[in-house]
Amino acid sequence: MLIRKKIYIKIIAAGVFIGLILTGINSTVTVSAHPPQGLGLQYDFATQELSAAITHIVVNPNVHYVAIVEITKNGLLFAAYNYTSQPTNSQFTYTYDVPAVDGDVLDVVLYCSLFGSRAATLIVNESQQSLGEIEIGKVKSGIFSIQAEIKNIATEASENVDWEISVKGGLFGLTNKTKSGTLSIIEPGSSKTVRSGPILTLGNVLVTVRAGPREDLTIERNFKGTGRFLGVTVQPELTVGFQTIAEGFTSPIEFAVPNDGTDRFFIVDQVGQIYIIKNGTLLAEPFLNISSKMVPLMGGFDERGLLGMAFHPDYVTNGRFFIFYSAPAYTEGFNCTSVIAEYQVSAENEDLADPTSERIILTVDKPEFNHNAGKILFGSDGYLYIAFGDGGGANDDHGTIGNGQNISTLLGKIVRIDIDNGDPYSIPLDNPFVGQEGLDEIYAVGFRNPWRISYDVPSDRFYVADVGQNKYEELDIMEPGKNYGWRIMEGFHEFDPALADELGISIESLAKPIDEYSHGMGLSIIGGYVYHGNAFPELQDKYIYGDWSDGFIPGRARLFYAEETEKYGFMRYEFRMDSNNSISYLLAFGQDTNGEVYVLTSEVLGPTGTTGRVSRMIIEAPLME
Repeated sequence: MLIRKKIYIKIIAAGVFIGLILTGINSTVTVSAHPPQGLGLQYDFATQELSAAITHIVVNPNVHYVAIVEITKNGLLFAAYNYTSQPTNSQFTYTYDVPAVDGDVLDVVLYCSLFGSRAATLIVNESQQSLGEIEIGKVKSGIFSIQAEIKNIATEASENVDWEISVKGGLFGLTNKTKSGTLSIIEPGSSKTVRSGPILTLGNVLVTVRAGPREDLTIERNFKGTGRFLGVTVQPELTVGFQTIAEGFTSPIEFAVPNDGTDRFFIVDQVGQIYIIKNGTLLAEPFLNISSKMVPLMGGFDERGLLGMAFHPDYVTNGRFFIFYSAPAYTEGFNCTSVIAEYQVSAENEDLADPTSERIILTVDKPEFNHNAGKILFGSDGYLYIAFGDGGGANDDHGTIGNGQNISTLLGKIVRIDIDNGDPYSIPLDNPFVGQEGLDEIYAVGFRNPWRISYDVPSDRFYVADVGQNKYEELDIMEPGKNYGWRIMEGFHEFDPALADELGISIESLAKPIDEYSHGMGLSIIGGYVYHGNAFPELQDKYIYGDWSDGFIPGRARLFYAEETEKYGFMRYEFRMDSNNSISYLLAFGQDTNGEVYVLTSEVLGPTGTTGRVSRMIIEAPLME
């Protein structure tokens, strides 16, 4: 018997203004106009059909109606449907043919003809379990134990939610190190409290709380604590705030600082401009505008654009800097071409580049619009490091082995070149593939979409945040010649183990992440920097990073820091953001010459509008429970 299976539904938006921006339809809004009130999704495996149950109350369905339905599968636009009216009944269902397999992520956005939008996400799952959307709320000390609040923030119930509270450390053996259980149901918008057993210990401990309906949707939060013999005092999380230093950008995705003593911040806007913040003021005229050289961007969502900038170590004397951007495809059959180019600062004005000075250093054709990576930086060795994504699409479906493991392409790699010798560059002699099979430029392999990478001088480490496929995000420390696994692995988990056998690669030999989290916590990891500032000693030597958003619409970013410990390796802690300090979409981080850290953010999904902002991170007084 064929059964229509109920799938995980996560309602994630209502009344978002970007519907008008993306569609360009009807900029006149009537008093009675409003976005769709409801959107429920179901998927039928038997017919491979996606059903969208829509509620949109209107007076005149020929003027005020659902005009566009966009369906995205695994982050890529699958189809868009245009309508000129809607059924007179305010509740109706549209059905679409959408081939999908277990684990596929389907996002649907409705755009009203007059105002606003509504969106929902469905994770295709053959089980009939209702997954809801789980968050871990307050975690605090009980009389003898630890108690944690497990919340369902979705609009439908969440069933069979597994939870676990674990405690590590202390001066002597613990009792009740781990307690776990299953909550049969959490109603929408409600929460339940779970407790560990009595804990007997003294000294510093690590408290970890996990909850979720399945492994790849598990939320995990770590807390520092102190054993008080019978029971544990849980320390509050660090609360982060933001001090805006510049706004009005479209999509700020890079923060570059020349080591020239001017304390200027160069902000790279994805749509093609580089702006300068000088003495606390955003200069009106761009330092450089290359938008005419770029592939046209899609305002709704796009990963192409002007993506990276790096100053030569001797910029103060030679005026050289480098950029990474997406140009129209140089080769027929490709989507775009990634270009690394050199420019010179103007001889007359230090706040302007010479737009005629472009020298092409390297180009790489790309088959799809996404997974561009694009970060470029100089290491302490003076060489230029460049991050390339796997070419885009999903599953690294490029040829028989994909690009991540194909050492005859630069896609899915981090490369290292010498731009001070050769024409236009030369290969460092100690690059790991010199003298053997594989492109000499390659420094490390097996990446999906490294967004971003940074070099920490004191520790001599390269941190790489590699965006995952459908389930896991990972953070790596890059070493020369290492293979970081994609598409054999996704984080610590096997993705295509048969490929390892085909290539004769031992899975055990692949480099492992220093951190991994599931898509229950976020969809795209955003790499950051090790903090070396003076303003917040509690963050000293900790790596700050985050996640773009845990859904497409509305955005809801997360911020983390990783602390290296002798006992447990790198531990991830989450910053708390209150409602007045939340971030919709986290695009990138920046760091000034004093070691302070900045966030680059946007309020809309794609490279459109002027909601882009650059803010300095600040630590506020902790919120005591």
